[in-house]
Amino acid sequence: MDWSGIPTIGHVTAVSGSTLGVALAPDADSIGAARLGALVKVATPHSTVFGEIDRLHSRSDGMRLLDIELLGERMGDADPRSQRGVSIYPVLGNAVVPATREEIGLVYSKPSAATVRIGTVYQDPSVAAYVMTDALLGKHFAVLGTTGYREELCRRPSPAGDPRPAAQGARALDRCS
Repeated sequence: MDWSGIPTIGHVTAVSGSTLGVALAPDADSIGAARLGALVKVATPHSTVFGEIDRLHSRSDGMRLLDIELLGERMGDADPRSQRGVSIYPVLGNAVVPATREEIGLVYSKPSAATVRIGTVYQDPSVAAYVMTDALLGKHFAVLGTTGYREELCRRPSPAGDPRPAAQGARALDRCS
């Protein structure tokens, strides 16, 4: 992966399961890419790893740092797809560079699952943002309630001699509240 000519934001100083620590390059401010929420990339021997800047901070000695939340990777230059998760991690010293517009579109491309468009992504307003409806509804919503049987019993009196309410454990009509 030849990234010569692409300005470097910084270099990897720490690697954990889902986060990279990066020391900012002295000229990172002139690039304008070291901002919260920016999409960046790091080369590994067999992939390009993508991440989003989620923390900017500095040490007392003046060293400026940022943390990158890893999103996914693209295997080799020939593969036009990106995948969630990382299988080949960057190593200490790897260069961190801004992602291109095409790569932003690749990372946030419409998934093959059922989706709804909800707007555009922060990094590039020309790239549509989608939510996967099945995953959203299945993981974050619940349908709660009752069958309404008891409420129906309380609204109308049962016919005389009907044994169903008593047999099913319903309360007497005068105790419905």
